[in-house]
Amino acid sequence: MFEDCKEEEEDEEWPLAIIKHDARHAMWMLCGTLGVDCRGVPGQACRLLERYLAVQMHNFSNLAPGTVVAQGPTFKRQLLRKLPVLMVSCIQLAAKMNSAYFQMNASFIRVCLIFKGVRLTVDEIKESEFRVYSTLGFRIPLWTSVEAGEALAVAAGMPQEMLEGVALLVNLAEYRRDRLNGRVWWASNLSPPSPNFARVGLRTVHLAAGSVAAAARQLSYCGPDPAPRLAELTRAPLCYVRCISNCLLTELLAGDAGSGVSSSRKRKRQD
Repeated sequence: MFEDCKEEEEDEEWPLAIIKHDARHAMWMLCGTLGVDCRGVPGQACRLLERYLAVQMHNFSNLAPGTVVAQGPTFKRQLLRKLPVLMVSCIQLAAKMNSAYFQMNASFIRVCLIFKGVRLTVDEIKESEFRVYSTLGFRIPLWTSVEAGEALAVAAGMPQEMLEGVALLVNLAEYRRDRLNGRVWWASNLSPPSPNFARVGLRTVHLAAGSVAAAARQLSYCGPDPAPRLAELTRAPLCYVRCISNCLLTELLAGDAGSGVSSSRKRKRQD
């Protein structure tokens, strides 16, 4: 889990930028179309896309200054044009690492996308998947945030029957990660022990821990407060874990925060 988190270390030249809500919503909808909107795959796919874009922007920024200025608008247009197939590739990689229970091959993806008005060839899908995978250094996290949240909940002593609620809260946190990151950055900088953590953005392992703490409160968990144990497990200040929990519950009360978010339970594909 902590090895996966290393990929989120801040790059001083070009740090990861969290994709905004419209793109996140599109990723959730696309995952639903492909039948893998479960077990944290949408959130993982967003994180892979963020990493891919960060690498592309970093490489482009290292070109000669004159080239960057001259080709900047063209470079951005090309990225935007490729965005649909890049999203599909990130979903493929996230689902495969998540041990999806059916073969998510290029032919199946092509047929699913046709019904959404998106036409890609099998070769385009395969080539894009390899391009994204190689750009990421052939490294995909073993854990999704949902799986990390469930593991942390068990380690903190929460009962098995609460894991579905934990998964839903983690999924909500991922769906609103762009807004949640802003809330956490603002709130945690008011607390002296937290700024060093907030400075690098909301990491997945801490997002999962804060979601577990929020689930314990939301589901009226009767055991000991899991926040101290979660802080110990994730090597984060206790006040930071509680800050994330508070910010997530604020988002939950926003009314429309859950729109477009489905259950994390695996769904069987309808033939």
